[in-house]
Amino acid sequence: MAQSLDHKNLDKCWKDYLVGWRDQGLSLEEMSLRCKAMGHTCSPSSIKRLLDLPLEIVKAQYSPRPSTIPPELYDDVRKTIIDLYQEDDEITMIRLLLKIEENSNYRVDWCRARINEDCSFRRHVFTDESMVQLDPNSRKVWVLSTARERRIKSTFKFPQKVLIWGGISWKGVTNLVIMSESCRVDAPEYCRILRDGYIKWESEKYGGKSLLVQDNARCHTAKITQDFLAREEIK
Repeated sequence: MAQSLDHKNLDKCWKDYLVGWRDQGLSLEEMSLRCKAMGHTCSPSSIKRLLDLPLEIVKAQYSPRPSTIPPELYDDVRKTIIDLYQEDDEITMIRLLLKIEENSNYRVDWCRARINEDCSFRRHVFTDESMVQLDPNSRKVWVLSTARERRIKSTFKFPQKVLIWGGISWKGVTNLVIMSESCRVDAPEYCRILRDGYIKWESEKYGGKSLLVQDNARCHTAKITQDFLAREEIK
């Protein structure tokens, strides 16, 4: 014989009383006092927000066009995605961005402005650090709506990553400094990076006459870093 189960009614939440009190004609202040008597502090404005919540959430109408892409560029971007996908079904956003003509025009305009300033960057060393994923990027993959059999992609739950610092210049690339994913690049760590990957290389290539170009990250602008740059005569 099947064992009988005990059933009990669900306890009524204090929020469930609000609609009934409103139908009885109680004001928001009176509802707030009753909530307080039940041991729940709720201001009249909070009660109003609860009562104004819709009973049914209506989702916005689906649109296949992402709002992040300007309407005038949508057709060109869509065609570029399809063309690249037909060449390589593992296409990523980075390769797509490199194909957008608008971005390349901005880069050309910036370079022309520097040429007009007679700046050839022969002494500049552009450096930065970046996290690099060793395994293939499987978080975002483009697929065609008709290619059902190609929608299943292998993924890496915990992909291996490394942090890499490096630089480029007119006379070539700097030494790479490779760190673990968990490495925290603060000012002392950044000074160690420059000591291991930049100072000796710069001395051999430029003899102390180069200009180090870096962004305004906190580890780059910290007083410890600025004192280190001054002490090592790094401009």
